[in-house]
Amino acid sequence: MTTRIKRADRGDSWLRLSDPNVARVRALMRFSFAGLVLVGGVGCSGEASVGGGADAGRTGADSSLGPADGAPDAAAPPMGMDGGTPPPPGWDGGMSTGQSAEYYESEDAARRAECECIWESDGYISLDQCVDVYGLPGPELVECHERAFLSHESVLRPYYRCLVTNNRAYAACLMASGCDAAAISRCQTMVDDANRSCPDYTFDQERAYMGSLLECTGGESSACPEGDSDRTGPMVFSGSTLRAGDDSMGSCVEFRAPDRAHRWTAPSRGTFLFETSGSSFNTVVYLLSACGGEERACNDNFADLTSQVEVTLEAGESVIVGVDGSDEESAGAYVINVYRGS
Repeated sequence: MTTRIKRADRGDSWLRLSDPNVARVRALMRFSFAGLVLVGGVGCSGEASVGGGADAGRTGADSSLGPADGAPDAAAPPMGMDGGTPPPPGWDGGMSTGQSAEYYESEDAARRAECECIWESDGYISLDQCVDVYGLPGPELVECHERAFLSHESVLRPYYRCLVTNNRAYAACLMASGCDAAAISRCQTMVDDANRSCPDYTFDQERAYMGSLLECTGGESSACPEGDSDRTGPMVFSGSTLRAGDDSMGSCVEFRAPDRAHRWTAPSRGTFLFETSGSSFNTVVYLLSACGGEERACNDNFADLTSQVEVTLEAGESVIVGVDGSDEESAGAYVINVYRGS
């Protein structure tokens, strides 16, 4: 049974990891622990597969941090280039060596501090599930980011240094808040102000960085289709888009990314749902009438980072199921689940 996590368009969420000021360099945080395990199992070849298996639902130890009864508002610690929690021993504030791991560790700390306060109210089944939705990327993707960063270091270094400092200070601020609403609001305001003061870079510079990233995450053109099935249930198709070709692109996504394509044939007439929960990155899913054919459906981010489409088919009718990333840094282990729709 697939666990449905709360939709991404919830209006009451205050998570600052999606702040538009920093979202474009934070997209790679969109990884799940379950998918990260799959990345380790796929390896560098990134071969796709067809098969069954247990549902990729995620569980974790349920724990949360709540305000003590009658506790006063916590004071918000200072934030910015001169504030925040002390860095780990040996860290000099630089980003030229291991910058990706340092940056993502600071993001993970901020995400966990946020989830401590909101995982139950936002409909997650555990603290770990809340954290894992935007969990740390696998080593292959960190390596790709490291290579791309080194090619554009003079542009990116000041921005990443600023974000690491702010992430750490934000996490410390939230942990000191006791989940008090007023204290949390002050933390949010400070991180927003601090992030807006970070050195920025232009859209063209960002595109150049993303192009270098795609050279690492992508690969040779992939076959279409790479597998066939008429089965319904969890993990009908699975594999990795890492090192796959950038062969197709759905109408619901703007940027290029490695992709895979499979053919699925309806066992009987009906409406069928194709979704990507259990995947390790920000997926896009689309349906084509044939390889290179007309698009029948496309979706990005139906629920959190999971994509979902529905289509009505006749018995024996086939569609090409494409799984793609939302941008050049969205790649990794994927799962395509197929269920009968309503």
